[in-house]
Amino acid sequence: MGGRRCNVISQYKHLLSIERQLKIRCLHNEARIIGELCVNGPMPSLEIMKKTGRSISGHTNDLNKLVSLGIIASKADDSDGRVKMYYLCDHVRELLL
Repeated sequence: MGGRRCNVISQYKHLLSIERQLKIRCLHNEARIIGELCVNGPMPSLEIMKKTGRSISGHTNDLNKLVSLGIIASKADDSDGRVKMYYLCDHVRELLL
């Protein structure tokens, strides 16, 4: 499983590098959210939004779609219950990592 994790993460990082170099977007926003959660683990919505460069309304729509599809889920942050932490669902994490 570890080899697949390195491959998925390295491919995601490579695509981000191409985006920066060519100044184009290669990945759909939903794929970027999945990629960030794959690389960084659980993250709050605001941090994901900053990393993906999405507007608040678009970002909220993307998160809601991924949650409704059972790709990601959220729970209250242990240290600050006001903050929702988003994470990959188990079956998606197993598929990617």
